Amino acid sequence: MISHFPVLNNIYVEKAVLNIPENVPDASEPIESLLEEISKSANEAEKNIIVLEILGLLKSDGVYDEKEKVFMEKLVQGIGVKEGILSKINSLLDIYEVVCRELHSTIAE
Repeated sequence: MISHFPVLNNIYVEKAVLNIPENVPDASEPIESLLEEISKSANEAEKNIIVLEILGLLKSDGVYDEKEKVFMEKLVQGIGVKEGILSKINSLLDIYEVVCRELHSTIAE
């Protein structure tokens, strides 16, 4: 079954309903437990990828506010990411955003 729902500025997106059961994990455990588990089980590259993906998600709306910054600091400390990695990834994402905008402008000419 295909359904439609408004997304932005009267643009509609088709959504296929696949009847897949929803699996919502138990979130009653404190986040610190999850961070400790990641810290113990993930290697450095995996930790850095987690930081990259979550930071990219937080910045995707164009706003990286103080609450998000505090969250990222807790995440980085909690999973044991090397000092300076958050700042470096943040800077690289800013560059990436500029490059993407310039590519889009060039393509749309």
